Amino acid sequence: AESGWYACGARYLYANLLNAVSPANLGGDVYRFFAFRSAGRSDPALVAVLVRERLLGLASMLIGLLLGAVAMQLQGDRHAELARGVWLTLAGCAAAGLAILALLPALIARLSAAARRLREVSSAISSASLRDYAVLLGWSLFALGLWIACVQFVAIRLGLDLAWTFLAAVVTATELVRLLPVTVQGLGLREGAFAALFGVSGYSPESGFVLGAVAYLALSAALVLTGAVGAALLAFDARRGSDAAR
Repeated sequence: AESGWYACGARYLYANLLNAVSPANLGGDVYRFFAFRSAGRSDPALVAVLVRERLLGLASMLIGLLLGAVAMQLQGDRHAELARGVWLTLAGCAAAGLAILALLPALIARLSAAARRLREVSSAISSASLRDYAVLLGWSLFALGLWIACVQFVAIRLGLDLAWTFLAAVVTATELVRLLPVTVQGLGLREGAFAALFGVSGYSPESGFVLGAVAYLALSAALVLTGAVGAALLAFDARRGSDAAR
């Protein structure tokens, strides 16, 4: 990257702070767009990077939901049987979403024929190789796995015995709900999603609400903490640059 690993890392960490106080993490995206602008980077190229990141994140969530929902049915768990229709519907929606994402480059190419800006964004998105996308998707799935493990840890500390397949499906479904830019960080939506999915699956909705509230409180604290570290790194870098200029 033109800015170097230190500045890139600091900006990404600081973007977490803005993500923590904005709907659907839009604050971090807006900040990074302006923070990484330079003479060597065109606006469409930056938009393409942000869009690519969002699409990869969305793909990993859909994969997690599809695998979790299908695995629940294969396990033959009583709770999966209670909400078979709900989870199979969500699995179908996830599969349809992945199919749309797979066809998206072709759809963008058709639309971009009539718009120069869109054509530039399409070209920038297509510039990455399939191997690059596979590697990035792998890292995204790894991060999702860590998040599910963190929620599992919180569940254990709360005395809840939950199958990983159930948690994977609930967590990914909730993350998709959080993409709706309605409230800051999906506050209220995420806890409600946990409670509703717990309820239809035969678990206590209150337990789901508490688990969602505690897990996302921990996530918000982590975003604020890493954002503060990023702000400190940026301030240190600015001071160092100021001293060097004297």
